[in-house]
Formats: sequence, structure tokens, C-alpha cells
Amino acid sequence: MIKNPRIYVKLDLIIIRGLESKHSVALYELMKDYQNLNRYRCEIGNFRKLMGVEDGQYSIFTMFKKRVVDKAVAEINEKTDIQLSFDLEREGRKVTALTFNVKNKPKKLTSHSDQLDGKVTERLKQL
Repeated sequence: MIKNPRIYVKLDLIIIRGLESKHSVALYELMKDYQNLNRYRCEIGNFRKLMGVEDGQYSIFTMFKKRVVDKAVAEINEKTDIQLSFDLEREGRKVTALTFNVKNKPKKLTSHSDQLDGKVTERLKQL
């Protein structure tokens, strides 16, 4: 039995299997934790650890941003149920933290029969 189920998040394994980058998987799991807060701020050093980036790997921030952050955010926005954007926090020219904005994507009806089912459900709710 789970002692405190509120500290866990439900993840859709089908979505996770569709992600190709290990950084996308790590970022998706992290952002699902903060989905209800809509915002998550993380210092660069901590974020690198959370993404599994080793010391010395992508030591130039622009390469880290391009290969890890931008790629993971783009894949998550394309293939998952959440929408991410992020801002960089700077001290002078140095980037010190990332602030992520997390939103739920609206559920889309995929086919004509799904649309009809949705309309029927709406009609039943009105009655």
C-alpha cells in the first residue's frame, strides 16, 4: 500500500514510449509533477542533474540548450498531452535558471464518430 499517494503522479506509458530522447522522458516526468502548478523554476546545475547530463558534457550553455532543452521541449509539445514553454533567467550574460510554463493541451476529437459521440454526450448533459 502506498503511504502518501498524493506525492506520485500518473504517467501515460504509451506517451512515454513515444518519446525518443532520454531527456524528453526525464523532462516530461518532471513537468507532469508540476502540471497543476503551471510553473516550475530550476537552477541550471540542478536541471542538468535532473536531465542526466554529466559534468563536462555540454559545458557551453548554447549547446546544452540546443541539444537538451530545445529538443526535449519540441518533442514533448509535439507528442504529449502537455504544452511547454520556458524562459531563461540571467545574471549579466550568464544563464542561471530555467522557468518552465506547463499547460494541458485540449483534448481533440479525432474522427467524425468521436465528434458525434461528443455532441450526443453534450446533448444528454443538457437534458
